[in-house]
Amino acid sequence: MLAVLVVGVAAALVYFFQLGALPIKLWDESRLASNALEMAFSGDYGITTYAGHPDLYNTKPPLLIWAMAAAIRWLGANEFAVRLPSALCAVATTYYLFAVCLAESRSRYAALVAVLVLMTCWRYWGFHHSARTGDYDCPLVLFTTINCITFYRYAAGGRAPHLWLFGLSLFLAIMTKSIAGLMLLPGMFLWLALSLRFRPNGRSLTLAAAVVAALAAVSVYYVLREKAQPGFFAAVLDNEIFHRYFTPAGENNTGGPLYYLTGLFLVGFLPWAWLTPWVGYLIWRDRHAERRRLALFLVTVIAVFLGAISTAATKHPWYALPACPLAALLIGLYASDMANALLARWSGDAGARQRLRWAALGVAGALSVAGIIAVTAVLDRRADRDAEFVNTGFLRSFERQRPAFAELHIYYPGHWNPEIPEAYFGPEQFYATKLRREGFSISFASSVSALHPGETAAACGEEDLSALAAAYELRPLLTRGSCTAAELLAAKR
Repeated sequence: MLAVLVVGVAAALVYFFQLGALPIKLWDESRLASNALEMAFSGDYGITTYAGHPDLYNTKPPLLIWAMAAAIRWLGANEFAVRLPSALCAVATTYYLFAVCLAESRSRYAALVAVLVLMTCWRYWGFHHSARTGDYDCPLVLFTTINCITFYRYAAGGRAPHLWLFGLSLFLAIMTKSIAGLMLLPGMFLWLALSLRFRPNGRSLTLAAAVVAALAAVSVYYVLREKAQPGFFAAVLDNEIFHRYFTPAGENNTGGPLYYLTGLFLVGFLPWAWLTPWVGYLIWRDRHAERRRLALFLVTVIAVFLGAISTAATKHPWYALPACPLAALLIGLYASDMANALLARWSGDAGARQRLRWAALGVAGALSVAGIIAVTAVLDRRADRDAEFVNTGFLRSFERQRPAFAELHIYYPGHWNPEIPEAYFGPEQFYATKLRREGFSISFASSVSALHPGETAAACGEEDLSALAAAYELRPLLTRGSCTAAELLAAKR
């Protein structure tokens, strides 16, 4: 009971501390947040929209958007509500990892180590596509982790509940992030084929049938969406398969064949990455048949998964997140062995070693949680100076200050993205939609020529304010940081 409470407190601090402090982030979080906000306001849960039009850029199934829209209706249109589904999924993944490791190792120490490894993986809890952002990845990780473990348990034991959970979690993973929900399957079935020496049995065929059933259930959504919005399925194929697999999505989203090995394990999985050679040695020497079998399953799934996503032209660090809980479980399974080996020279008394390893785990856990909170607090305080949050920070203050003018044009050239030909105002769009709901008239202008004398316009940053001042005489009305809203007087010639 104490261990369960400790996990809950640590998870609450790591995943929820100042969860809604930062404005909505650029690119994916802002797109999903706008989708969810418009869905919550319109009540149309069938088709995701952006700026009032059907969204053919974000073509993922709407499971997460539904959850975010429900949170917005419950908690209001704010950053906390947008990120709540991801944080809750991170908590669920943490507890699931704890339960699985406890069941497999019969050791609370091992289970707590696995949880510590996951929560201190900065790619998992950090600030981009993580447990603390409104993105697809943490919900995906929850469902792929359950999917992976229930596959193994059904293959090993043949219990029907594991089969049903396997099929359900696969369906939910696909409904969360489309084809990404399938990416662990090749490694699972390769392990099964190797363990059966490529001779299918009843369980392997049943698992394959469960995959077909999950795909059939998901296809119902795609058929209905295509019927409601012709051309949707073609957009899915282009966005999620052909375009991202064969073509880099932007100049900074590429990498070599070792991109995920170095990016995830040697950087994003520190300091635990350096334990993997030791874990590999322990697996090789392991005389516990059941533990070794599970470890080899996890190694196979992780290796095949990372190999598969490494072949794609588009590479992002968060694509590898489904491997994090599996790697944490792998380390947890052998945590007691490694701790005992390290402490063997310090004390010959087993009781003393036991107390010492628990003390070390407690200190490491407390320092890790405190460090994460400190880093979060520092980065949140720096947000006002971050160029990414300048416009959105101004729009948040605009809502709080309730200025006398109700009509505002935001002058901003837009965020550049080679995949989106027009100027992109994703984060700003979320706040503009919210302000329009409250009676304000908010629009965007990507050039000063789109503005006219007599209008109220706002710009942020020296460059954009200078461009606005070069075109019009200005009467400042509201200033926050580097942002100014002003009435446009006569145009300058």
